[in-house]
Amino acid sequence: MCKQCHSTCDSCDGPTERACLSCASPLILQGTKCVGRCDDAYYHEKDGQICEPCLHTCAKCVAKMNCTECVSELQLQNGECHTTCATGYYSDMGLCLRCYMSCKTCSGPGPNQCVECPDSWLLLNGECRPDCPVNFFKSVYGCQKCHYSCVNCPECKLQEDKRKINVEALLLSAQPVSSLQFVNPFNFITGLAIIACLCIIILFIVIFLVLQ
Repeated sequence: MCKQCHSTCDSCDGPTERACLSCASPLILQGTKCVGRCDDAYYHEKDGQICEPCLHTCAKCVAKMNCTECVSELQLQNGECHTTCATGYYSDMGLCLRCYMSCKTCSGPGPNQCVECPDSWLLLNGECRPDCPVNFFKSVYGCQKCHYSCVNCPECKLQEDKRKINVEALLLSAQPVSSLQFVNPFNFITGLAIIACLCIIILFIVIFLVLQ
């Protein structure tokens, strides 16, 4: 005995709304139920008027291989869901967005938000540059600032804030200073003794003349 399908079904294998095999237009078959639009994690396969499931990594999609939103913890990039964004992209609210063109990797879209630079480019304050500016020198970490005493230092290493003074070099390069001429202490004492003796002799002569 034939029984009538549910009103939403065009064909069925049972009387309930979850026993549909096909749907009356414009409804779409999702599983065994006819719906007005596909639920999240399903997409509308228009050729068959059915809702097909998205990939398990997609929260929403417009085709089997074209996600529009990812499940938790995954990042959407070019219609695919990944655990991390590819090189040249950064993550923003679950989306992988393109870095600035000079960045290899980045933390945001700006030209000063680079984290790594392409080969032969140098990082300076978040920017990737083909060469270091004046007052900076190349290093494995990018462009490093020269010592404050340098006008330019294209091949030097970063110096300490306080330069070490090479005393020996300064002494060798210094102009000779005239040395003080010191008097021999023994000659000095001898001279004083002679002067004292002469004074005593003169004193005796004066006294002798006075007593005459």
